[in-house]
Amino acid sequence: MKSAEYGMLAIPVKTAEVVKISKINRIEIPTPFVLDRVNCYYIEDSKPTLIDAGVNTQEALDTLTSGINRCGGAIDGIKRIILTHAHADHIGLLSRIVGKSGADVYIHRLDAVKMLDTGASGAAHLREKYRTFFVESGAPEPIVEEILSSLFNRLRRYFCPFEQVSTLSGSEIFSFDSFDLEIIHTPGHSPGSICMFNREDGTLFSGDSLLEKITSNPVVEVNPSEENRDYRSLEKYKQTLGVLDEMPVKKVFPGHGDWFSNHRNRIRELLDHHEERTEQIMGILRSTDSGRPVMGGMTRFMITQKLFHDLKGMDVFLGLSETEGHLQILQGKGLVFSEQKGAPKTYFIRNGC
Repeated sequence: MKSAEYGMLAIPVKTAEVVKISKINRIEIPTPFVLDRVNCYYIEDSKPTLIDAGVNTQEALDTLTSGINRCGGAIDGIKRIILTHAHADHIGLLSRIVGKSGADVYIHRLDAVKMLDTGASGAAHLREKYRTFFVESGAPEPIVEEILSSLFNRLRRYFCPFEQVSTLSGSEIFSFDSFDLEIIHTPGHSPGSICMFNREDGTLFSGDSLLEKITSNPVVEVNPSEENRDYRSLEKYKQTLGVLDEMPVKKVFPGHGDWFSNHRNRIRELLDHHEERTEQIMGILRSTDSGRPVMGGMTRFMITQKLFHDLKGMDVFLGLSETEGHLQILQGKGLVFSEQKGAPKTYFIRNGC
């Protein structure tokens, strides 16, 4: 499918002589992670389409293959793959699927850069960026090494670079035999997260931007591109929830879990959750003293430990990431300020707050 003017994708003409019905099939793919299932959506159509591509394991490939076969399709018959974002559990099987099918792949341009093969030097650079983030957070050295080991072992095992993609910006239209899907840019969980929306019947494919029973982590960008230099993940995510709240959504097909309705109720829950978490952080900072606390302020790691307690491995990064998002918002409101003398950054609550 070639791009047309104004960033829109060409829409095939539907003739009166041929009427075909597209069918959406959810295939749950096992993952080796704590969140042990991820959804792929196989759309039966004259142009068979896959939304998201699972994690890179043989079990995942076997499950996806058999799921598509049960729908009467074949993995080598997939014509296009649309990715909601570039996390490993959503893109891992790309190379293997495209190798069998030759499918066209689409992803938002801000996440496409995350899929590049940067080689050994790029991996070393990324590792150093993560190390800087952890050290700046005040994490003890043994924990830094534990997190880095966990994170990069996971990347080596489950993340496969893939560069032959067509990039999206938002507002593009993908046409199927019996409906159209519009790309909605929904940053927050990642800079290039997208949802896909059927404006005729209110169906939303939400990726990880909106989940019914899981709070999506607004993941911090430790190695931002020039375009994302000032990216604030939680701030962007709350804006995304505001956009989704205004949309006439009737049914949500998420990246994890079964479909659900009442999306506005879920959005209210998520916004309330983040407001409560922000207040928790203010309470943690207040508990040491007002102004400059007696203990000399608190690092991100100290705050995260009080919020989440016994985090291990990759979960330490996710906890620090969420804490950072809330601290950015509090600093933006002038309620909190930070100082950095040496490696760790220390946060203080302002007098009178």
